[in-house]
Amino acid sequence: MTMTNRGPQQLGLVGPLTIGAVLAHKLADAIDTKADAPRPLHVIAQEIYDNWTKVYFGAVPYLRAMNTLDSMTDNYGCDGAEEIVLRFLCNAKTWKGDVARRIKAELKGMVK
Repeated sequence: MTMTNRGPQQLGLVGPLTIGAVLAHKLADAIDTKADAPRPLHVIAQEIYDNWTKVYFGAVPYLRAMNTLDSMTDNYGCDGAEEIVLRFLCNAKTWKGDVARRIKAELKGMVK
């Protein structure tokens, strides 16, 4: 069996194939996959801190824990991220508004 060198035209690619074009394509693929990925928990926690001016005292320890986590597979001490998020949601009943509804829905979606 002989191997033949096939150029971009034989592979169905039009025009010259440059390193820049390949890298741009790979970067676009990486951005597309990250757009579907959930936001890190510490980013969500920071948005909560920015929006909720008087955080309910029962939610504070869970919000602090979320501020150290990246994903739902992380642990904070012996507690898993899912447990921390659920406990935060239970203690965030007094947080109201559009941002609160959006973030609570986001967190509930991450738990499922």
